[in-house]
Amino acid sequence: MHSKNVVVLGAGVVGCAAAYYLARDGADVTIVEREAVGSGASGFAVGLLNPLRGTGIPGPMAPLAERTFQMHKALWPEIKKASGVDLQPREMPHLQLCFTAEDVRQAQVDMARWDATEGFSAEWLDPDQVRKLDLRISPLLIGAVLLRHIWVLDSYRLTLALLQSAEALGATLIHGEASGIESTAGQVTGVRVHGKTLACDAVVIALGPWSGQALTGMEHVLPVLPLKGQILHLEAPAEPFRYHLAGPGQIVHKADGLVWIASTEEEAGFDVSLTEAARDTLMARAVKMVPSLAELKLVRQTACIRPITPDRQPIVGNVPNMSGAYLATGAGKKGILFGPLMGRAVADLVMSGDTKLPIEPLSPERFDQ
Repeated sequence: MHSKNVVVLGAGVVGCAAAYYLARDGADVTIVEREAVGSGASGFAVGLLNPLRGTGIPGPMAPLAERTFQMHKALWPEIKKASGVDLQPREMPHLQLCFTAEDVRQAQVDMARWDATEGFSAEWLDPDQVRKLDLRISPLLIGAVLLRHIWVLDSYRLTLALLQSAEALGATLIHGEASGIESTAGQVTGVRVHGKTLACDAVVIALGPWSGQALTGMEHVLPVLPLKGQILHLEAPAEPFRYHLAGPGQIVHKADGLVWIASTEEEAGFDVSLTEAARDTLMARAVKMVPSLAELKLVRQTACIRPITPDRQPIVGNVPNMSGAYLATGAGKKGILFGPLMGRAVADLVMSGDTKLPIEPLSPERFDQ
């Protein structure tokens, strides 16, 4: 029986997840990556897994977010065993800090929804209760919501573990840049890399904000744009932060020992240069939440670009009028959370033409209407 021969473009979290599931399902998989595994946003993301916040939540993305959150937990032991990579997953309660009356109003609306979601619990805390959790939090806050059972992991390690698990199942990684997709009578037949053609039955385009470039010359316009994000990494304080702090900014003490301050949202094209303006903005937000952070040394600053769509929801599905070409991109700031679901769904589509996952809101065809 002929095994599906599939080329996956991109070794970020979505591409590596797709490659893993495809290889697990018996496909012959080749991953093409221009730079290195996780060299884009997948290697720089905070790695927060919160399925209860984000664009389309509540809304069409809510059931998908909850489903992929559960998929993560099932996936971790599989790929750790196959790769030996420690993903550093840790349960870390989320504290939504409120500094204004509007913050309080929105947080209490969110709290009711969060607390009603199976597997989570949320409660309102007054300022004294917040400071009992951590005295370093600003005395200017007027309350907070504590949301339990949120997780954080290392996004690069997750991506690497997916890749190595796929390789353990027979997938191959090659370094290069795809220059075009070949087809005959509307059916994909190969991908051009370094002037040579990799013959294939299907191609998965998971190139993040560069995904549209793979369709050049195919009369398809993919509405995926880059969204730049910069993050600061501060030296660790004597006492670790035990909560993910959210408010004007985002503060999380990662397993690497550093305090991450995230993140900007900049429309700067494909520019990933570091800027003083971003550094100052992020520090100002963080110090408003935790004044003592001003005393910590800045260890490094990073920048990456995330893929976003006009409605800020991912694209997963067939390229219209091109049999064998599939898209899996556009998850924006939720790429790490949605990586397993997007990878599993696109693998299903490649292998059987259908998926049981509820990805109807993610169809590429929604932009043609």
